[in-house]
Amino acid sequence: MFIFTVQIIVSLVLVLCFWLVLLFFVLLLLLSLLLHVPFLIGRSFLLNCFSSFKYANYCSLLTSASFLCVFFPLPLVILFAEHTGDNNAAHVDHANPHTFEAEDLQKLILKATHDLEELDRKRRRDFKQYEMEKEIHYRESLQNLTAEQRVEAEKKHEEVKQKHQKHNHINHPGSKHQLEEVWEQQDHMPKQEFDPKVFFQMHDVNGDGFLDQEEVEAVLSIEVKKLYNEKDPSYDKNEMIEEYHRMREHIYKEIDANHDGLISRKEFLDYTKSPEFEKDDGWKGIEEAPVYTNEELKHYEQQRQQLADHYAKYGAYQMPYHPMDAPPYGQPVYYQVGGG
Repeated sequence: MFIFTVQIIVSLVLVLCFWLVLLFFVLLLLLSLLLHVPFLIGRSFLLNCFSSFKYANYCSLLTSASFLCVFFPLPLVILFAEHTGDNNAAHVDHANPHTFEAEDLQKLILKATHDLEELDRKRRRDFKQYEMEKEIHYRESLQNLTAEQRVEAEKKHEEVKQKHQKHNHINHPGSKHQLEEVWEQQDHMPKQEFDPKVFFQMHDVNGDGFLDQEEVEAVLSIEVKKLYNEKDPSYDKNEMIEEYHRMREHIYKEIDANHDGLISRKEFLDYTKSPEFEKDDGWKGIEEAPVYTNEELKHYEQQRQQLADHYAKYGAYQMPYHPMDAPPYGQPVYYQVGGG
């Protein structure tokens, strides 16, 4: 450790010296060639040192010096990297850099799982903010209406909510009833012949022995479409997409025993033999089970108002917040009566 520290210090001193020398020559060259100030010491110094050189030699000298100063620190960087290891490549065994072992693969899977979990956390946070912003926009739209228009708008809003809550029974994601429904309606197989082994094999599309996120969400279409009618503009397609994610996360929570972000064949078959597989407690959609509480909405509204006051005070313009709006999903659905 002491030898390494000495090497670092010596290398840093040498690098600093190279940069100082380069800076000195560059400044003198610029002052003598560009500013043409005859009484500066730099001009006479350069003329004495480089009187036999042409202008091209100045460029060559500077290029060589620059090359040395840029590439000289590379051994230091390599030495430091070998000593400390690469924190970004957490899945690599730095004690064995020549081969990729099974343990490295496991670390890679865990690292990828952690990254996916972080993306899911960000997605849930953004969607919660989207839902609160949507509710605030609806409430603000009521403030600009007359008493009669407001009653009509609230009535329409309630009617739409009631319509959305009238749907067929939603099977519990991952339950036997839900998978049998996929087996019968999506796979077009006889319900009485349902076989978990065959089901897994059919839906392991890439044949790698695991069900990944896309393959799991693919078996949720029937349940999601019970909640959302894509042809009806009163349904929020952003909420429909989030419903896929929520159901998929729930399935992983119940089946992915080792939490590696994949459902293996063994994990799937073990779950189909458990008592939980036979249960069907149903499922509540986003409109029936809001993703935020009244306290969270109130706190967000206060923060939003403070930000709006700040923009108003300093004359800045605040863009409306629509984090999930992107083609082809379009703008969220708001309810307005009269005036356009």
